[in-house]
Amino acid sequence: MKWNKSLLVKLPLCIALLSIAGCDQMGLSQQKIAYVNMAKILETSPIGKQEQEWGEKVKDVLVKASTDAQATYANIPADQQQKAREADAMTLNRQWDIERSSARVKSVKAIVAVVETYRTGNKIDLVLDSSQVVASNPANDISQQIITQLANTRVDYGKLPEVVVNKQMGKTEIEPKSMEPK
Repeated sequence: MKWNKSLLVKLPLCIALLSIAGCDQMGLSQQKIAYVNMAKILETSPIGKQEQEWGEKVKDVLVKASTDAQATYANIPADQQQKAREADAMTLNRQWDIERSSARVKSVKAIVAVVETYRTGNKIDLVLDSSQVVASNPANDISQQIITQLANTRVDYGKLPEVVVNKQMGKTEIEPKSMEPK
């Protein structure tokens, strides 16, 4: 059998290319990936409980402001009472949304910091939220380990909002803590 010179050149080249392609795939399979269930962490962890307690305190402040505002409506003309009620309700609802959103951002930041510490300490390349995972080995779920590590984490949600009812106009003024520089 006579060997073709081009075949002798191409064969080692093909073998080299196949081995390089195999190295590429091998590197991907060695990455360590985990996931967390952020909803579960926020619901069951000490951080989630702190956020709920904070929300109750904010709610109490806003309900008190609403009650105080109701008392001022008797002192204003009937045609302005409805406008004052609507304006106060809108302002208090907006403040409630701001406070809840701000608290959630602070809670998530605290959780992410613990996840990052866990990730680097356990040499994990990537941690995803379970809502983004289509299929995975349940052993890759590190949610419970994160919840355990959050046991001593305290989140500073800042000062409670100060709500003052303007007795002359029936309007509510709020000094939101969420407007403070971060």
